[in-house]
Amino acid sequence: MVNLSAYLLQHEYCAIQAALTPTQHFIVPIKINHAQESIFIIDCGASHSCLDKAAAEKIGLPLTISLDKAAGLGGIEMEKSETLLEQLCIGHCYFNNLSFAVLDLAHVNEALQVVGQSAIDGILGNDILLKSDAILDFKQAILFIKQP
Repeated sequence: MVNLSAYLLQHEYCAIQAALTPTQHFIVPIKINHAQESIFIIDCGASHSCLDKAAAEKIGLPLTISLDKAAGLGGIEMEKSETLLEQLCIGHCYFNNLSFAVLDLAHVNEALQVVGQSAIDGILGNDILLKSDAILDFKQAILFIKQP
């Protein structure tokens, strides 16, 4: 029987240790523009990745208000901004010059804090998961991605 981790590492994947939260979400550390570590929920049900507005402001990212509205995360017609990320670092994989949606995730973080989970800085969605050929080993809580 082939060991999944060994096989994927031999095929140019990098392994990122995830953590399973009390709400049964997997979270991973991510660095944005060489800033301090941010925490993102892995959400393969999310069509796009997004960054919390408060986290974007803390990092000092320039925001452009979008006329488009966002839906999901328990809300519809959510106001959306956009920003350009110079670099997004997940493990040892780097994504450069990504256009990223910025949403107010305060309601998500309030719900997480009610159940004793720390706040998140964003959501890692299908746009990046598909681009990086992501594989999540649920049993070992390891996210495997390839450098795009």
